[in-house]
Amino acid sequence: MMLGHFESVVSWGVFASGNYVYLTADTLGLQIIDISDPANPVQVGFFDTGSIANGVFVSGNYAYVSDGFDGLRIIDVSDPTNPTEAGFFNTGDRTLDVVVSGTYAYIADGLAGLHILDVSDPANPVEVGSYTPPGTARRVYVDNNHAYIASGSSGLRIIDVSDPTNPLEVSFVSPAFSTQDVYIDGNYAYIVDWDEGLRILNISDPSNPVEEGYFDTATEGVAVHFYNGNAYVADNRTGLWVIRNDLLTGIEKEETFPQSFALHQNYPNPFNPGTSIRYELPKRSRVELQVLNVLGQEVRTLVNETQSPGRYEVQWDGRDNYGRRVASGVYLYRLHAGEAVQTRRMLLMK
Repeated sequence: MMLGHFESVVSWGVFASGNYVYLTADTLGLQIIDISDPANPVQVGFFDTGSIANGVFVSGNYAYVSDGFDGLRIIDVSDPTNPTEAGFFNTGDRTLDVVVSGTYAYIADGLAGLHILDVSDPANPVEVGSYTPPGTARRVYVDNNHAYIASGSSGLRIIDVSDPTNPLEVSFVSPAFSTQDVYIDGNYAYIVDWDEGLRILNISDPSNPVEEGYFDTATEGVAVHFYNGNAYVADNRTGLWVIRNDLLTGIEKEETFPQSFALHQNYPNPFNPGTSIRYELPKRSRVELQVLNVLGQEVRTLVNETQSPGRYEVQWDGRDNYGRRVASGVYLYRLHAGEAVQTRRMLLMK
């Protein structure tokens, strides 16, 4: 079900965080869209990246933009209405996408393949590793020590990056037409395959991915992101579309809710300065999601409200309840939902 629409002349990349969607719009640069009302998205900020803005990833207060032949642009978006540049890196080819996990940025750099940068200092990124798969590296997503590269006519390439200085390919998926983008959610990879729509792969075993579903998009799908149960799909001709995530068995079937309570591992982890926490509710519940220190003392309350059954994603920016940045180290995050309680650990690195 389509919930809302923001008209953009050209859209190549999309990332949702908090109440904002960050849209890369070719020569129009980075557009920042307020989605607090999904039915009425409104642009609140803009940054001219200088070249062709392709992919975007937001981590903490920074938007990492792959800007064609101008390389990687690192934009401070702590004030979404006034974004400013914090740093850049010249990759040497056509930079098409970027993902940040922990202190590393993974860049899809066209025919030059995958670059891995240390971005612990956003003002001074440094390359530590690289890998060149077949085809054109268009998009990249990193999850559980694997990089998933959308490589156009060479399909989806799955790379083991447990050692960032020595990435190794473990499997690949042939394209239906031309694999443009990939997003990982749990055990599933969602890939946009141009005119062939959105394909859903089970990647519980990254060395043996299996296709399990699809959604037939209307025209030229180029990018996809999942957030709070909705798919945000960037279309090359018609802008941003917001679609409810009923995709596992097809959009025409009845909506399905989670069958059990679940709290997932945060992503990225380790992280700096921000991370995402996903959880699932099988029924309407009073929900409290808190960040605790290792002594069990409250650091930040992220959610404290009654929520309907569904899948949720919450951002933590590494700050406490008073807006102060917390120290590096191990933190706990605990979810109460009715009678259910679950706690996980995460690592903040600076």
